[in-house]
Amino acid sequence: MDNETILAATALAREALALLDSVGASTSACFLQQAIDVMTDAPIPTTIEEVEAAFATPECAALLERLERY
Repeated sequence: MDNETILAATALAREALALLDSVGASTSACFLQQAIDVMTDAPIPTTIEEVEAAFATPECAALLERLERY
């Protein structure tokens, strides 16, 4: 796949994620977030400092909220 295709798929996935969040579909949203992370090569924290920094992001706050609803 070319980069434009990945960017388009990621944009659609983010729209779908917002829709899932709006109806409280937490389980599906968690899996879709994982797919988005894979498509965007999101970094995987490997140190305590990196984990703490990751928890401070809006994306992580949204993921934690989804997990609380689950």
